[in-house]
Amino acid sequence: MLKKVRKGDCFSANGRYASFKTNNVLLCHGIAVGQRDSPIDGKRFCHCWCERDDWVFDYSNGKNRIIPKVIYYLLGNIKEEDVVRYTNEQVLINSLKYGTWGPWDKKFESFE
Repeated sequence: MLKKVRKGDCFSANGRYASFKTNNVLLCHGIAVGQRDSPIDGKRFCHCWCERDDWVFDYSNGKNRIIPKVIYYLLGNIKEEDVVRYTNEQVLINSLKYGTWGPWDKKFESFE
C-alpha cells in the first residue's frame, strides 16, 4: 500500500519566518529530490527554506531544523542553479503581489 504524500507548509512557514528577519536571512525557493525510502523517493519537487551564511533554517511542518547548508543540499540533492533567493523586502513585496508565499519564479511553474 502506498503512503499518502502530505503537502507540507514549507512556503508559508519559512516565508513567515523570513518576512520578519532582517539579519541577512534569505528565503530560498528551490528544487529538491525526495530521499530514498520516502513516499517521494527520487521525485523532484519544489521546496522552500531559509539561509544565512552557510546555514539552512527550515521551519516547515512544525520543525525547527538548523543544518549546515552543504549537508542540507546533499540530503535534498539541491543544485545551486535550481535555487532562487529572496531578501526580507522581496518576500514582503512578492507575498503581497502574488497573494501567496510562493513559489514566485516562472522556473517553478511545472511543479505547481
